[in-house]
Amino acid sequence: MGQRLTALVLAITVGLSIPVWAATQRNGERTSRNVLAFFDGHGNDTIDAFLLRLRPAPLDETLRANVIASLPKEGEARPSRKDGEKLLLAQRILDYSAGPGAVLVKVVDVDSAFVGLYNRAVVLISARALALLEAEELTALVAHEMGHGADWDAYVIAMQQHNIERMRELELKADGIGALTLEHLGIDPERLVSAIQKTVRYNDWLDRSAGATPHAAAATADRYVPLSDRLAFIRAVATLPWADRRPVPQAAAVR
Repeated sequence: MGQRLTALVLAITVGLSIPVWAATQRNGERTSRNVLAFFDGHGNDTIDAFLLRLRPAPLDETLRANVIASLPKEGEARPSRKDGEKLLLAQRILDYSAGPGAVLVKVVDVDSAFVGLYNRAVVLISARALALLEAEELTALVAHEMGHGADWDAYVIAMQQHNIERMRELELKADGIGALTLEHLGIDPERLVSAIQKTVRYNDWLDRSAGATPHAAAATADRYVPLSDRLAFIRAVATLPWADRRPVPQAAAVR
C-alpha cells in the first residue's frame, strides 16, 4: 500500500471501524441518552421526512472534482464480481443520501476493515471490509458514513479542537441516521450492529497480531462510546415511533 494512501486512511476525518479496547471509555450511557433525545419526539414525522431535513446541500461540482483529484492513485484495489454486487446495494444508500453520482466509491488496499467518508465526496472501503462483510452489512456501514454529512463541518471543528465528547456525540448521531436510512430502504438496522461487531473483532485481532502496523481503527478509537453503549443506542433508535412505523417493543429489539 502506498504511503500517501496509508496517511490518508489514518488521517481521515470519519472512520467507522473500532477495536474492542475502545470500550474502556467512560460516560457512554450519558452521551447515548443525550443523542437519543435528538431522535425522540418526532413520532409525527415519517422517517423519510425526518432524514430529508437533515440532508446537506450537494457539494459544488468543482469542489467535488478537486476532492476526487486529491486522492492518491496508488493502493486502489479492483473488486471482484461478487464484491461488485455488494457495492451495488451500497450504492442505494449513496443515491438516497446524496443523489445519484454525487459520492464516489473507491476500494483501497489497507490492512484494517475500514469504511470512511472523505470530504463528503468519496467513500473509501478497504478490500478487507469488502471481503469480511455481507452485502447488507457493508451497506449499513456506508449508511453510517453518509449520516455524517448532516454534521460534517461540526465534526471537522470538533476534530480540530480535539473535542472528544463532541465527536462521540456525532458518531452516535451518524449511527442513528444510518439506522433510519437502512429501515427506510427496507434493510434491517440490525445489520449495522452485526457489521460493527464483525469489524471490531477483526480489527482487534489485527491490532493484537505480531508485527501489526497502526491502522485507522486504532487512530480513531477515542471517538466512540463503549461498544455495548453504541449497540444499545442503535437498537434504541430502532424502537422509536414514527408516523410510518409502529414502536417496536424494547424486549424484541434487543437480540
